[in-house]
Parts: sequence; structure tokens; C-alpha cells
Amino acid sequence: MKEQPKIILLLETSRQLGREMLRGAATWSQMHGPVTLAAHAGHVEQSLPDFRGEQNFGVVSRLSVDGLVRAFRKYRFPLLALEPASQELLDIKEELGLAEIRSNAETIATMGVDYLWNDGFRHFAFCGFPGKLWSQRRSKAFTEQVRQRGGSCAVYPEAEQTLTSSRERLKLKKWLHSLPKPIGMLACDDDRAHQVLNVCEEESIRIPQDISIIGVGNDEILCDLASPPLSSIAIDFVSTGYEAVGVLVDMISGKTKRPPDITMNPRWVTPRLSTDFLAVKDAMVVRSLQFIRQNYLRAIGVDDVVRYIGVSRRTLEVRFSKATERTVAEEIQYHRLQRAKRLLTQTDEPVTNIAEPSGFYNFRSLLHAFHVVEGCTPLEYRERHGSITKRET
Repeated sequence: MKEQPKIILLLETSRQLGREMLRGAATWSQMHGPVTLAAHAGHVEQSLPDFRGEQNFGVVSRLSVDGLVRAFRKYRFPLLALEPASQELLDIKEELGLAEIRSNAETIATMGVDYLWNDGFRHFAFCGFPGKLWSQRRSKAFTEQVRQRGGSCAVYPEAEQTLTSSRERLKLKKWLHSLPKPIGMLACDDDRAHQVLNVCEEESIRIPQDISIIGVGNDEILCDLASPPLSSIAIDFVSTGYEAVGVLVDMISGKTKRPPDITMNPRWVTPRLSTDFLAVKDAMVVRSLQFIRQNYLRAIGVDDVVRYIGVSRRTLEVRFSKATERTVAEEIQYHRLQRAKRLLTQTDEPVTNIAEPSGFYNFRSLLHAFHVVEGCTPLEYRERHGSITKRET
């Protein structure tokens, strides 16, 4: 009798990426099994299992795991490479004809720029890890997004040679002091953002008043323990783990030989105190934005904002549009749509029940907003952007 497929997951279980990918893998097994899942607890540096005698197995791993490439050349098992960090590893991946699990740098960049732009920032910065290919991809996408919108973007410079940790820290300090303030920053991941926060605290650079910073990955423990707590772009690692197991099972059975790359898509920005700042000079507009953000879930309209501020509607509309590049009504709708999107992708609540908890007057107004802004219905949005584990239930 043929053994059931075995999936070996060499993931950093100490971090959000590894834990959520494992959860997605377990969900696939529960829904489509039978399949054996073998996970090895640890951080980025994983120890390679002994493949001798193994049959009907596949592996998800970083190519940097010691001995993995040699083992693949010898045994030729199904293998998905988790986002190579260097050009050398990418070249090896291409040479071996492997599929890659990679993050969607373009969508991550768009999400980061959208969030910071909406907070009034026009000066931006990107802080990455020098020499890391995935960081360079995010940097390129972010700077391009800022450029297209007419903003300015400073990028933490790549070193010509490897620096010691002390020299790297000194270089980071000098760069942070050189940035125009206030500035909106995207860090390549939560680890890098955490380093920036620590240096800013040492150097009395205020977060978020001087630098409003977003990480990537939304590692909840790391983000919540940061000082101040770190806003971060959440990635759908659960769907990634789910999809990876399905692909490897197909490769083991012979249905697929060379699958397409798997994309890790961002889902939303989880706001925390590191971005709790509006980079808008007009105090009237700041008060308006604060009122909207505190009350958009209630049945408020433009007239309610006008009454709160105490000026004519035209005066508010002109100054608001000049500062934010959208109308008061559009601002209210923006926040309601963001809330509706979270409910559509995070919950199993029927679509018809999403309108009221999102601040919309009724389901028809929710439908209209999605049609105008997203070009689709709320149900179609859920089908496109919801976690794959929810889409297939």
C-alpha cells in the first residue's frame, strides 16, 4: 500500500510567518487529507532532516537551510523555495527549476503608501536590510509608488561592504537624523521597524510625530511589545501554507511537475500607535479628520462634520480638499469601506449583514460604494481577497 504524502515544513515557528503557514497547512490536511505534516520548531536557522528512506514527501523551506540544496540535487524531491534572500540563492532556485513562495512587493508598497498618504504625508522613506533581495523588491516598489504620486522618498543606502553591527547602527542613526520631518516610513519587515524604533528612542526622535512607521508581517508579539506599538501590514500567511501543501501533494502524485510561484498577499494595515499622527498642517482639517475617524461608524454625514467644526460647508470643503486631495464625504466613505473590507475578509458574516457594522446606512449604499470604488460587489470582493481557507469552505 502506497504511503500517504508527507509534507516537511522547515519554517521559523518562533515567528508569525511560520506559525500561520503551519495553521494553513493543518487546515488543508483537515479539509483534503490524508497527509502527514512534519514541522521542525525553530527560528530561521533550521536543521535538515535525514531524507534517506523517505518516500512520497515534499518540502517547504528557505534555500539557505544548510545542506538543503545538496540534498535536493541528490534526491530530487518536490521542493518549494521560500523567498530567496540573495541573488545567489535566486540563481540556484532558477538553476534547479524550483517554484518560489514570494511576497507581493507591489501590493505591499501600494498598501503602505496609501495608508501614509491618507495620513497627510508627502515625504516618505524606506528602511530595508542591505543585501536582502526581498527587501530590495519592496524598496523598489515603494519608491516607484511614491514617485508616481508626486512625493519624495529617501531610501536607506546599501553598504558597499559588510558592516559590523556597531557601524551599521551608527549609519542608521545618521540616516534617521538626516530625514526631513515629519516623514512616513515603510520598513521592509517588523524586525527592521523594531530596530528603527529602538534607535529613534535612543536619539530622541519622536514616533510618530517625527517618523510615522509601518512594518510588514504583523508579528503580533513583536508589534505589541514595541515602543510605541508598531503598525504593520498583515500578510495572508495562512493561505500561503494552505496553498503550498496542495501544490506539493500534486507534485508528489505527479499531477504537477513545475508549478507556478505562490504569492504571499498582504491583507491590510493593522494600525497601532507608531502611525497615530496626521501630517496635515491645517488645524481645522486635522480636527475634521479626527472627528471622522472617531465617528464614521455612526450615522454621520458632511453636515455633522461642518457643525462640529463650526464653519461654513464651503470653507471646510475647500480647505479639506486642498489638504487631503479628497472631499469630506469621500473621507467618511473611505473609512467605512476599509471597515467593510476587513469584515468581508476576516469573518464569515453574511454580506447583507456587513453594511450597518461598517457605518453604511443600508446594504444598497454599501453596494453602491463597492461598485464605484472597487468595481465589484462586496461578495465578489470577498471571493477575490478573502483567505483561501474561507473561500473553499
